[in-house]
Amino acid sequence: MWREGPLTFDLPASRPHKNGGEEAKPAAKTALLTLDELKRQEREAIINALIQANGKVSGARGAAELLGMKPSTLASRISSMSINRRTLDIEAME
Repeated sequence: MWREGPLTFDLPASRPHKNGGEEAKPAAKTALLTLDELKRQEREAIINALIQANGKVSGARGAAELLGMKPSTLASRISSMSINRRTLDIEAME
């Protein structure tokens, strides 16, 4: 809750669609990822960026730039995920 009570949103009323006023079908539900799956995807993205950058973390065309993150943040994540040259060599061969 917000300090001054619950948040509320004023949404515009739905408009009739061009298909004769029929309601649009709800979008298919998007699959939710578990925390483990998110971590695996993040690890894969970091490894792929490092491979594309030939192991370069920072600077022009470095992995941090490719991923849109600060080099210090990327270095911290690389360390916490135990990613090293050997990891990159194994992944590059697959």
